Amino acid sequence: LEDTTHHDRCPVVVLVSSRVTANEQDQMTEFRSLMDSVGKTVPIVSIGIGSRVNSLCRKLTRVGRGFLETILPGQNIARAVDRILARLRDTVLTDIELTFSEEGLVNDVIPNLPPNVFRGIPLVVLGRLNGPEFPSLKLTGRISGKPYEYQLRPDEVHRLESEMPLSCLWAQRQIESLMDQIQDLPLKQDELKSRVTQLAIHYQLASPYTSFMATVMKPSAGELNQNTVALNV
Repeated sequence: LEDTTHHDRCPVVVLVSSRVTANEQDQMTEFRSLMDSVGKTVPIVSIGIGSRVNSLCRKLTRVGRGFLETILPGQNIARAVDRILARLRDTVLTDIELTFSEEGLVNDVIPNLPPNVFRGIPLVVLGRLNGPEFPSLKLTGRISGKPYEYQLRPDEVHRLESEMPLSCLWAQRQIESLMDQIQDLPLKQDELKSRVTQLAIHYQLASPYTSFMATVMKPSAGELNQNTVALNV
């Protein structure tokens, strides 16, 4: 990780896991100490095998600005590995930073550290826009070790006309981030749990602290009966 002889290459750590990991908080602390000693953020790619991908893989991927690839039972492992290797060979943009022209117009941006851009994986950053107009955005990073900068003007931004619930997607990512913080910051658990509950209720999302009421309606003897059933989701 400390090799500086190949400035045009981006070192990558590949983590393969197929089970739940214990002592996640201790392992995250050790990883952050390693990154501090190296003096740079090394991309981490997590490969989860099976349906029980542990949250440590997701956390390390987020901190390491990499990506998570899940291989489910029945999928072709060879094809999945080839796809992952092809993405790793073509790292498009690293060390990304986003700067808005006006402070306060875009809040609660997530993820805090934008991931590196690999081939076939778009850069997705979510935030809350306060106002009718989108501010200018400056994107900086590195391509093959060389500085890169792009300025996105407000007139280049277009509103999404589809019915995709971006607000719910933002809230879901916020809940995931808060759940990670609950494990990492035990002294703030009550405050963080309250924020998770508020987001889940407001945006009608499932979370570890909320449940839904499902209404089942079915015709019976020519009439429509209504039954309310409580379900834990």
